[in-house]
Amino acid sequence: MRLPSRLRSCSSTLFHAALVAAAAAASASCAGGNPNLPECEDGDDNDGDGLVDQGDPACARGSAVESDDPITDCNNGEDDDDDGLADLEDPGCRDVADDSELDNPTPRCDDGIDNDGDGKTDYPDDPGCFSPLMDSEDDDCPDGPSCPQCANGLDDDDDTKADFPGDGGCSAASDNSERTPDQEACQGLQHMPMTGPGVVNGNLMANGQRQIQSNTCGGAGVEDIYELEVDRPVVMVATTALTGTAVDTTLYVRTRCGDGTTELTCNNNASDATTGSTITVALDPGYYYLVVDGTNVNSAGAYTLSVEYFPGEGSPCDAGECAPGLVCRTLPGAGAETCELPVCGDGRDDDGDLATDYPADPGCDTPDDTDEADDCPSGPNCPACANDVDDDGDSQTDWPDDTTCAAASSVSEACDDADPVLTVTQPVHTGNTTGATNDFASTCGGGTGPDHVWSLNLPVPVLSLDVDLAGTTYDSVHMLKDGSCGATSLACQDGLLIEHGALPAGGYTIIIDGWSTTSAGAYTLAVSGVVAGGEACTSPLFATGVLSCQDGYACDGSVCAPAACNDDVDADGDGLPGFPSDPGCTDPSDGDEADDCPSGPGCPVCANDVDDDGDGATDYPADPNCASASATSETCSDVDPIGLITQPTHTGDTTGAANDSAGSCASSGSPDEVWTLTLPVPVQSLHADTVGTTWDTVLYLKDATCAGADLACNDQGGVASSSAFTTGPLPAGGYALVVDGWVTGNFGPYTLNVSAVVAPGTACDSPLFAAGVLSCGDGSVCDGSVCVGAACGDAIDADGDGLAGYPADPGCTSYADNDETDDCPSGPGCPLCANDVDDDGDSATDHGADTDCVAASFPREWCGEEPDPMPTIAAGTITGTTAGAADNVDPTCGSTGGAELGHYLALPVAVSSLTVDTIGTSFDTLIYIDQASCGGAFLGCDDDSGGSLTSRLTATNVPAGGYVVFVDGYSSSSSGPYTLHVAGTAVAGAACTSPLFAAGVLSCASGETCNGTVCAP
Repeated sequence: MRLPSRLRSCSSTLFHAALVAAAAAASASCAGGNPNLPECEDGDDNDGDGLVDQGDPACARGSAVESDDPITDCNNGEDDDDDGLADLEDPGCRDVADDSELDNPTPRCDDGIDNDGDGKTDYPDDPGCFSPLMDSEDDDCPDGPSCPQCANGLDDDDDTKADFPGDGGCSAASDNSERTPDQEACQGLQHMPMTGPGVVNGNLMANGQRQIQSNTCGGAGVEDIYELEVDRPVVMVATTALTGTAVDTTLYVRTRCGDGTTELTCNNNASDATTGSTITVALDPGYYYLVVDGTNVNSAGAYTLSVEYFPGEGSPCDAGECAPGLVCRTLPGAGAETCELPVCGDGRDDDGDLATDYPADPGCDTPDDTDEADDCPSGPNCPACANDVDDDGDSQTDWPDDTTCAAASSVSEACDDADPVLTVTQPVHTGNTTGATNDFASTCGGGTGPDHVWSLNLPVPVLSLDVDLAGTTYDSVHMLKDGSCGATSLACQDGLLIEHGALPAGGYTIIIDGWSTTSAGAYTLAVSGVVAGGEACTSPLFATGVLSCQDGYACDGSVCAPAACNDDVDADGDGLPGFPSDPGCTDPSDGDEADDCPSGPGCPVCANDVDDDGDGATDYPADPNCASASATSETCSDVDPIGLITQPTHTGDTTGAANDSAGSCASSGSPDEVWTLTLPVPVQSLHADTVGTTWDTVLYLKDATCAGADLACNDQGGVASSSAFTTGPLPAGGYALVVDGWVTGNFGPYTLNVSAVVAPGTACDSPLFAAGVLSCGDGSVCDGSVCVGAACGDAIDADGDGLAGYPADPGCTSYADNDETDDCPSGPGCPLCANDVDDDGDSATDHGADTDCVAASFPREWCGEEPDPMPTIAAGTITGTTAGAADNVDPTCGSTGGAELGHYLALPVAVSSLTVDTIGTSFDTLIYIDQASCGGAFLGCDDDSGGSLTSRLTATNVPAGGYVVFVDGYSSSSSGPYTLHVAGTAVAGAACTSPLFAAGVLSCASGETCNGTVCAP
């Protein structure tokens, strides 16, 4: 036997014929091995294979013992090359890690020997050989699951020919396709094969030939054409929006290269942030031609192309691998996961309660709901429309018998109304009566238009209840009734505001009606109630702001109790019990008397023992300019009380106020109100606006004396006719903000919003920081005393996930976020841009790869340039409001500057036409359809085709995939509640299993109806 080389060199006294065990013992003695160390560190050849420690293949792959070597041809005890010698005795074995006993370099697929004994020798005849260079002929043909088509004995492409060499579509027995491409498909155009999904790198040469371009997306430059063979139904996602792409590309796919009528889809630019392009398209088995084209004649350079295939409906899958619109799950009774529609839209009774999908199953809130589970009919969480109880006493029980129930999951049977009864849960709700039925007649005139019913449950008596339709533009009338919508109204108002007095606890309904048969549209409903001191305040309506304690009282968590500033207790021990004498009390409802007067930095000027305005009168009550000890100015002369800015948002009303001031950017003659702001530290910027105010305001900033030139002034810089400005830097000190009207007649209730940003290192112990008026700049946070670097603004990985700060860490919503904590990638709170899933199917996953992810904390992988929330279209009519939304996208029609909102539409099938409109909306709209990435060419844009300044747009021949429908304002003053209608007509023979068909968003082609599976005549 051969001794390991290390033993042979150790001592000449070791005989060549010694036993391995003796040699190993001698080795230990000779090498001085340490028995106290692990085998892979002790310096010994413990398994006698001539390899020591990290030189041993077992140690190199992380094993703790040297004998745990991987099995190779040179240590398996077999004569693998049939030469009569095995393992290290075979001259073909270099060592035990060598995986070949071959003595010569000729691979088995080119050695002229039938090595696997199947009667077929070498490439191209043996199905185990994919090239002559392979060193194994092993295969499982003709019946094994891995046997290629060209050796399985079957005529796979139905051309009456089978296998290699009989079928001309087979290049070798190992070829997995007998299909032969159409030789005329490219009509002489240069193209190249691409084997299955994967990544390829290419280069569009500047002097290359420009052969074709897309009919829809352009592509006038040089192109590369790839021939794809698809052997099963798939959804293909192809993209050049990758780091290796340096050229501006356009992508499109056809069934014949030069025939533009066979084009299935195209894209030019996956988003505004990239010149790479992405397409998603469903493909049946066959040959296709994927074109990487230069966008214009000057487009040349390198590109990287990625092609991915995803399984369609019913196909086997792994979690997260399905095409868009499908989920990977195991059907009841199935043994494996498949790509399926969501639980509440799959046509199956998944929870076995004999109710199937939305709207029949009480566990389904929408067709996209992923869980049918419920505890109906008798559980505590069972909704009213599935509990086997006639909750409203109208002799109709539950959905579908009770017509007020939109679905079994509806929570109210309260009122006999053909439309769903809505529930008041927030101070402000929006809706639209367009298309609703006329169920009620007004008790104060009119009321012949369509109406909506809202249910309000008062858990305790109220001192007063206000129901306001301010912001509603059509001629409306509204009523307050009891919970049964009885004939008698508790109040009825043709105008905008119902102000009702005391009401007992119980159920009530609010009916929003149109004055005439043509009076309908979008409305805003505001509801607020005041509760007496001593009443319970545990209802969620207190937390949301629908109900509040009366002035001087605050909710202590259980009851409306006297506020600290409205009792006889000197809570902070300064000898001043409450408002207006205590400088810590801004009003009687203030729950905290704390202050640092008279000498602290947060002490207001009306309590600081200083005659700040030099008029000989010091502080409250001596100085008549001080309305209270908490007032912040002794200097500004204004007939009306001066407000003190202590919170980011304050409300007021200039009705009846005096006209004391005139802004430099306004007309004159309007009443005004003054608010003082004391900046304890310098600020980098100060922002103020009146957004949320419905009349034409003017807003200006002055010094603390309210004299001299305006430091800033604005008329209509906010939403609609509201005002907004940003100015700075400003030094510490006193300032006055004046809310005024543009002309005489402009006055009323208003909202004033104020915020300022300070530089890092600035002291942040003022109460204005805790309240949110002042804040540290991006990347910094207040540590209680100064603005310091925030956890998400430094380079430290605070939560140990390998990601340091914004935008890389999914726990960071901004640089100023001070907490990196997250449950990514698999937790329920993990945002889509960090969940390791390609949620939009664009072959780019999460932040860093998917350019639509502006940060790892971004909530979606599509349309990254639109930060506002984006609802998914699941019904033919959608309502919302653009008020408060940002202007992020510029349309290609009409003007610009209006606020817009996007709506995600996942088309499961191609449609011959897609129509969207804003008919019924009261402001001047624009409407346009973009790619899901919000970066491609619009499918269309329209301004006024809907009539009355509304919009209507029809796009034709729209492929399946993701899209975003935008509702925009014509200008910066065009915003508010809107109605969006969406309707598409599927191509002939399309599958109709998507919930969008049941919801009325999609319909079959003319002359076809849905048979439950496909559209058929």
